[in-house]
Amino acid sequence: MLPAHLMTAATLMAIGVYGAIVKRNSLVALLCVSIILCGAQLNIAALSLYVHGIEEGLGTLPLVVFFAQASIGAAVLIVLYKRDSTTSNHE
Repeated sequence: MLPAHLMTAATLMAIGVYGAIVKRNSLVALLCVSIILCGAQLNIAALSLYVHGIEEGLGTLPLVVFFAQASIGAAVLIVLYKRDSTTSNHE
């Protein structure tokens, strides 16, 4: 069962990396980084089934990083949109 969880986590991370590199809209790139963090969270959750004692410590780390990334990224996007009236990466 573990390889299925790890393969799903790797697929989520690959989709997120592809979207963060290819997409031109900053908001979509920010969402793709969030998908990468969801893959990391799934990876830690899958590994915690087999290694006992790391659920609480490492399970909350990606959540804290996700919320910090989302709040700082949203603030930066709001400032950039007010300044340039666009969220495109290529301008």
